[in-house]
Amino acid sequence: TFQNLREQAAVQLESKRSGRIEYRERPVESGLGFAALPPRSPGDVVLDFEGDPLFEPSRTLEYLFGVLTLDGAERRYRSLWAHDRAGERRALEEFVDLIHERLSRHPDLHVYPFGAYEPSAIKRLMGEYGTREAEVDDLLRRGIFVDLYTIFRQAIRAGVPSYSLKELEALVG
Repeated sequence: TFQNLREQAAVQLESKRSGRIEYRERPVESGLGFAALPPRSPGDVVLDFEGDPLFEPSRTLEYLFGVLTLDGAERRYRSLWAHDRAGERRALEEFVDLIHERLSRHPDLHVYPFGAYEPSAIKRLMGEYGTREAEVDDLLRRGIFVDLYTIFRQAIRAGVPSYSLKELEALVG
């Protein structure tokens, strides 16, 4: 732990001094970092949720399911919007149905969120609405979710205060 923190601090200090984001690739280890990425599938999906934590005092509304499909060289962004709880349920169902439809054509596909939030939210919504239980269970058992945050943290040390998408965006352009 100390060595990891020391390396992170050194890269952050170097970035501060140079005025640009510095980074260091970490040693390649089997099953970690970029070596943990599954082979590319034409059915792959990148997923990002946006939520309103103030929609209700006790619960966030997942108002946007952002879905980027990577069919060959063609990228297609699809937004599934929710303005209320009924819309949130429809967005969840549409997303789960979309993934299962793609799985029928691309059984090797993966869904790439940046962090554990999206898979957790999918499980939470499934339970709250009592919908698509078998389908979500199937997705989880197949292990289709690949957390890019974990991959990135294991692959490089970046001179940023946090490894949020907003911070890392400057690194990759």
